[in-house]
Amino acid sequence: MRLFIAIEIPYKILKGLEEVKNYLSGPNLRIRWVRLENIHLTLKFLGEVDEAMVKDIDMAMERLGESHVPFELAVRGMGCFPQVKRPRIVWAGIETDVDGVLSSIHQGLETGLEDFGFIREKRAFHPHLTLGRIKAVYDTDKWSRRLGLLKDKSFGSFIADRLCLFQSILERSGAVYTKLKEVRLAGL
Repeated sequence: MRLFIAIEIPYKILKGLEEVKNYLSGPNLRIRWVRLENIHLTLKFLGEVDEAMVKDIDMAMERLGESHVPFELAVRGMGCFPQVKRPRIVWAGIETDVDGVLSSIHQGLETGLEDFGFIREKRAFHPHLTLGRIKAVYDTDKWSRRLGLLKDKSFGSFIADRLCLFQSILERSGAVYTKLKEVRLAGL
Protein backbone atom coordinates (compact mmCIF):
# COMPACT_ATOMS: atom_id res chain seq x y z
CA MET A 1 0.00 0.00 0.00
CA ARG A 2 1.30 3.47 -0.92
CA LEU A 3 0.47 5.71 2.06
CA PHE A 4 0.82 9.26 3.36
CA ILE A 5 -0.43 11.31 6.31
CA ALA A 6 -2.00 14.68 5.57
CA ILE A 7 -4.36 17.46 6.60
CA GLU A 8 -7.39 17.97 4.37
CA ILE A 9 -8.10 21.44 2.97
CA PRO A 10 -11.62 22.94 3.15
CA TYR A 11 -13.57 23.33 -0.08
CA LYS A 12 -13.77 27.16 0.13
CA ILE A 13 -9.96 27.36 -0.02
CA LEU A 14 -9.76 24.75 -2.78
CA LYS A 15 -12.17 26.81 -4.92
CA GLY A 16 -9.88 29.84 -4.63
CA LEU A 17 -6.92 27.71 -5.67
CA GLU A 18 -8.90 26.44 -8.67
CA GLU A 19 -9.40 30.01 -9.88
CA VAL A 20 -5.67 30.67 -9.65
CA LYS A 21 -4.90 27.50 -11.58
CA ASN A 22 -7.09 28.83 -14.39
CA TYR A 23 -5.19 32.16 -14.29
CA LEU A 24 -1.81 30.43 -14.54
CA SER A 25 -2.82 28.01 -17.30
CA GLY A 26 -2.13 28.97 -20.86
CA PRO A 27 -0.21 28.19 -24.02
CA ASN A 28 3.13 29.10 -22.41
CA LEU A 29 2.87 26.25 -19.91
CA ARG A 30 2.58 22.46 -20.02
CA ILE A 31 1.43 21.30 -16.62
CA ARG A 32 -0.41 18.40 -15.04
CA TRP A 33 -2.71 19.97 -12.45
CA VAL A 34 -3.59 18.11 -9.27
CA ARG A 35 -7.31 17.39 -9.17
CA LEU A 36 -9.09 19.68 -6.73
CA GLU A 37 -10.18 16.83 -4.45
CA ASN A 38 -6.56 15.61 -4.20
CA ILE A 39 -5.03 18.85 -2.88
CA HIS A 40 -3.88 18.37 0.73
CA LEU A 41 -1.10 19.30 3.15
CA THR A 42 1.27 16.34 3.33
CA LEU A 43 2.79 15.83 6.76
CA LYS A 44 4.59 12.55 6.07
CA PHE A 45 4.91 10.49 2.91
CA LEU A 46 5.31 6.85 3.93
CA GLY A 47 5.70 5.23 0.52
CA GLU A 48 5.03 1.54 -0.01
CA VAL A 49 3.96 0.02 3.30
CA ASP A 50 2.94 -3.49 4.25
CA GLU A 51 -0.72 -3.59 5.26
CA ALA A 52 0.25 -5.03 8.66
CA MET A 53 2.03 -1.70 9.46
CA VAL A 54 -1.22 0.31 9.26
CA LYS A 55 -1.95 -0.55 12.91
CA ASP A 56 1.41 0.97 13.98
CA ILE A 57 0.80 4.10 11.89
CA ASP A 58 -2.64 4.37 13.44
CA MET A 59 -1.11 4.16 16.93
CA ALA A 60 1.40 6.95 16.17
CA MET A 61 -1.39 9.16 14.80
CA GLU A 62 -3.61 8.48 17.84
CA ARG A 63 -0.80 9.55 20.19
CA LEU A 64 -0.47 12.84 18.34
CA GLY A 65 -4.22 13.38 18.36
CA GLU A 66 -4.26 12.99 22.13
CA SER A 67 -1.44 15.49 22.65
CA HIS A 68 -2.35 18.27 20.17
CA VAL A 69 -5.29 20.65 19.94
CA PRO A 70 -6.88 22.05 16.77
CA PHE A 71 -5.02 25.04 15.36
CA GLU A 72 -5.36 27.66 12.65
CA LEU A 73 -3.54 27.45 9.32
CA ALA A 74 -3.52 30.07 6.57
CA VAL A 75 -2.98 29.38 2.87
CA ARG A 76 -1.05 32.28 1.40
CA GLY A 77 1.16 32.91 -1.59
CA MET A 78 2.39 30.78 -4.45
CA GLY A 79 5.75 29.60 -5.62
CA CYS A 80 7.50 26.70 -7.25
CA PHE A 81 10.21 24.13 -6.64
CA PRO A 82 13.09 24.16 -7.27
CA GLN A 83 13.00 27.75 -8.58
CA VAL A 84 10.94 30.08 -10.81
CA LYS A 85 13.31 29.85 -13.79
CA ARG A 86 13.34 26.02 -13.66
CA PRO A 87 9.96 25.13 -12.18
CA ARG A 88 8.89 21.53 -11.65
CA ILE A 89 6.22 21.89 -8.93
CA VAL A 90 3.86 24.85 -8.45
CA TRP A 91 2.52 25.23 -4.91
CA ALA A 92 0.43 27.36 -2.58
CA GLY A 93 2.10 28.25 0.69
CA ILE A 94 1.10 27.46 4.24
CA GLU A 95 1.83 30.19 6.74
CA THR A 96 3.55 28.66 9.71
CA ASP A 97 1.42 28.60 12.78
CA VAL A 98 2.60 31.01 15.47
CA ASP A 99 2.32 28.44 18.26
CA GLY A 100 4.39 25.90 16.34
CA VAL A 101 1.67 23.24 16.45
CA LEU A 102 2.15 22.18 12.81
CA SER A 103 5.90 21.78 13.32
CA SER A 104 5.28 19.88 16.55
CA ILE A 105 2.88 17.49 14.80
CA HIS A 106 5.34 16.97 11.95
CA GLN A 107 8.18 16.24 14.35
CA GLY A 108 5.90 13.98 16.39
CA LEU A 109 5.10 11.96 13.28
CA GLU A 110 8.78 11.70 12.34
CA THR A 111 9.72 10.52 15.84
CA GLY A 112 6.71 8.27 16.40
CA LEU A 113 6.98 6.55 13.05
CA GLU A 114 10.74 6.14 13.34
CA ASP A 115 10.00 3.84 16.30
CA PHE A 116 8.20 1.55 13.82
CA GLY A 117 11.04 1.52 11.28
CA PHE A 118 10.08 4.45 9.03
CA ILE A 119 13.01 6.57 7.93
CA ARG A 120 13.10 10.16 9.16
CA GLU A 121 12.91 12.75 6.37
CA LYS A 122 16.29 14.44 5.92
CA ARG A 123 14.99 17.51 4.09
CA ALA A 124 13.59 20.44 6.05
CA PHE A 125 9.79 20.52 6.35
CA HIS A 126 8.33 23.18 4.01
CA PRO A 127 4.56 23.00 4.37
CA HIS A 128 2.81 23.60 1.04
CA LEU A 129 -0.03 22.44 -1.17
CA THR A 130 1.13 20.93 -4.46
CA LEU A 131 -1.09 22.31 -7.23
CA GLY A 132 0.64 20.97 -10.32
CA ARG A 133 3.66 19.25 -11.85
CA ILE A 134 5.20 21.31 -14.61
CA LYS A 135 6.33 19.58 -17.79
CA ALA A 136 7.55 22.69 -19.65
CA VAL A 137 7.45 26.49 -19.52
CA TYR A 138 7.83 28.17 -22.90
CA ASP A 139 8.04 31.76 -21.66
CA THR A 140 9.75 31.84 -18.26
CA ASP A 141 9.57 35.66 -18.03
CA LYS A 142 5.79 35.67 -18.48
CA TRP A 143 5.49 32.73 -16.05
CA SER A 144 7.64 34.53 -13.47
CA ARG A 145 5.55 37.72 -13.72
CA ARG A 146 2.25 35.87 -13.34
CA LEU A 147 3.49 33.81 -10.41
CA GLY A 148 5.04 36.92 -8.85
CA LEU A 149 1.63 38.62 -8.77
CA LEU A 150 0.40 35.76 -6.57
CA LYS A 151 3.32 35.57 -4.12
CA ASP A 152 1.32 37.24 -1.32
CA LYS A 153 -2.22 36.27 -2.29
CA SER A 154 -4.34 35.03 0.61
CA PHE A 155 -6.59 32.02 0.02
CA GLY A 156 -8.03 32.08 3.55
CA SER A 157 -7.48 30.24 6.79
CA PHE A 158 -9.06 27.27 8.51
CA ILE A 159 -8.92 25.27 11.71
CA ALA A 160 -6.92 22.08 11.26
CA ASP A 161 -8.58 19.61 13.60
CA ARG A 162 -7.66 16.16 12.26
CA LEU A 163 -4.92 14.06 10.70
CA CYS A 164 -5.75 11.68 7.87
CA LEU A 165 -4.04 8.55 6.62
CA PHE A 166 -4.49 8.16 2.87
CA GLN A 167 -3.78 5.39 0.43
CA SER A 168 -2.61 6.54 -2.98
CA ILE A 169 -3.29 4.37 -6.01
CA LEU A 170 -1.53 5.52 -9.17
CA GLU A 171 -3.62 5.28 -12.33
CA ARG A 172 -3.09 6.53 -15.87
CA SER A 173 -5.48 9.42 -15.22
CA GLY A 174 -3.64 10.40 -12.02
CA ALA A 175 -3.54 9.37 -8.38
CA VAL A 176 -6.69 8.28 -6.57
CA TYR A 177 -6.65 8.89 -2.81
CA THR A 178 -8.69 6.89 -0.32
CA LYS A 179 -8.93 7.97 3.30
CA LEU A 180 -8.16 4.98 5.53
CA LYS A 181 -8.10 6.67 8.93
CA GLU A 182 -8.98 10.00 10.50
CA VAL A 183 -7.71 11.10 13.90
CA ARG A 184 -9.14 14.17 15.63
CA LEU A 185 -6.84 16.55 17.45
CA ALA A 186 -8.33 16.59 20.91
CA GLY A 187 -5.35 17.01 23.23
CA LEU A 188 -5.21 19.15 26.33
